[in-house]
Parts: sequence; C-alpha cells; structure tokens
Amino acid sequence: MKNTACRDAQDQLVEYIEGELDKTQHALLARHLETCADCQKELKEIERLRATLVSEQAPEPGAAFWESFPDRVWRAYQSEQTAAPRQRGAGLQGLLERCGSLWYRRC
Repeated sequence: MKNTACRDAQDQLVEYIEGELDKTQHALLARHLETCADCQKELKEIERLRATLVSEQAPEPGAAFWESFPDRVWRAYQSEQTAAPRQRGAGLQGLLERCGSLWYRRC
C-alpha cells in the first residue's frame, strides 16, 4: 500500500513533467523522487506513455463521423432527458447549460 507522500507525489507527476508546478512544489517532488523507487518507476511509466502518445497520430475520423455528429449529440441529450434525474450541471445537459443556448435541435 502506498503511503500518503507517494500518493500525493504520484498525483502531481504529470504536472511535474509538464512544468506546471510552482518552484516549491517542483523542488519538493524532485526531492521525493530522488529517494523513492516506486515514484521513480511511476514517473518513467508516465514518460514512456507520453512518448508513445506523441509518436502516434490520431486518424481523421472522416466525413461520415462529422455528418452524424449533431444527430448523435441530440440523441444523447434526449436520452439523458428521459433518464433518472441527475444533479444539476452533470452530463450532456449540464454541458449544454454551461455553453448557453448553443445546442443542436433536429427540426
């Protein structure tokens, strides 16, 4: 079982790699990584995964995907309306509410 320091450190590894931590957080995490083999291993796995993802190019989904996209969004919205009530702001309806009145309706 991981200790709290390792869980906290591993939660910050992506931000560490991306350079998104402030100087103090970066220094504390770097110090932890110097002595923790488990976190070093996790860091190497994340770096390996990132390198793989960068080297792979996502294929273009094609015209059929984009042509059917508005209908699929509308159907998802409709099925959400008939589903059990959810917490306000959740799911597709919440996204649509947050985006304002810009949603697709098939006439």
